[in-house]
Amino acid sequence: MLATIIQQEQYLNSLLPSHRSNQSPSKNLQDATNTWAASVYQAALQLPAISFTQYEIEQGLQLCKQPIFICGVHRSGTTLLRDLLDAHPALSVLPSEGTYITNIEQKLQRLPEEAQMAFMCTEWLKRLANPINQPPYWVFSSTTLQHSPYVNFASAFIAWWPLLKQHLAPTNNMWPHLVLQLAYAHVLQQIVPNYKPVFWVDKTPTQEQYLVRLRQLFPQAKVLHVLRNPIAILASRKQMEPNTPIRVFVKDMQRSFKIATHQAALKNPKYLCIQYEDLCGNSETTVGQIATFLGIENLPCLTVPTVAGKPTQVNSSFLQPLVTGQILLDNITKQPTNLSTTDYQLLAATVGKLAFGFDYHLPEINVLQSCWVKLRYQVW
Repeated sequence: MLATIIQQEQYLNSLLPSHRSNQSPSKNLQDATNTWAASVYQAALQLPAISFTQYEIEQGLQLCKQPIFICGVHRSGTTLLRDLLDAHPALSVLPSEGTYITNIEQKLQRLPEEAQMAFMCTEWLKRLANPINQPPYWVFSSTTLQHSPYVNFASAFIAWWPLLKQHLAPTNNMWPHLVLQLAYAHVLQQIVPNYKPVFWVDKTPTQEQYLVRLRQLFPQAKVLHVLRNPIAILASRKQMEPNTPIRVFVKDMQRSFKIATHQAALKNPKYLCIQYEDLCGNSETTVGQIATFLGIENLPCLTVPTVAGKPTQVNSSFLQPLVTGQILLDNITKQPTNLSTTDYQLLAATVGKLAFGFDYHLPEINVLQSCWVKLRYQVW
């Protein structure tokens, strides 16, 4: 079985692009990924079930109670923040976007109960091979004839599934996502004596819209909310998602800035707003503030972006990356402007006042212009 998985890994690896692609994955790449993930899952099913010790179960359940949620709209800098936290020994950081509450949960609910574990496990096996749609790929080491860390992950996932269903399902309907987190921590040997990560970290854009639910399920959760200049966000999203209506981008930003404004007024000690420009231009000071907020040691690794300990490509989707493991200043990563006069007016009408509260200055707009662009784009 492992020999087959090795061949499938090698073939899949040959199809992965050397740089980030703005196009959808090819059918060959999708098919190869699905085939490999299914093979890994079936191999795990054929192995003897993992039996966790009582200590491991207790430690896993304790870890489940202590999440850090990274949120903010798409293209706001959430990936960079996740990558900076990745290598810290006190954190267990998922290598890809969690997306449980924004995407996966709805898919699980449409499946029969007996199919949910296989779907969730294979979905995340695929993300372990290609976590952020650009190098570095393969979160774990390659499969050999003696061992496969991906089969190990699937085995741990299969073992944790009934345990968390028993312990957490009655009170926490996000328990399938926690199975994933504990399986990932198992492979990284983070649930063993003398290794106690303080938090697990989930980065999912727009999950700030679910803060009420997240806090009900995880009273100890800490939230890192990333904001960025709305002009830069809109320009980036228009280029990355040319077929998406612009009102979708603007509504996301409007919600996100409203939530940040509200949370700032509450002065919640478990919420911290981070501005992308500070993360790029004053990274040492900013990560020091983050470390203090999280209650973790301010280590040098917090200024080196990585995924599963591997240096990531630079924080720009519009430059051919020449270096890894570095942070580019925001003025370097600015893509060519692609915004029209109406785009600027729409931003000013919908998020101008909110953004001003965070020192983002957008063009001024009068009442009539504001009403006109809101009506045109159906953004009220």
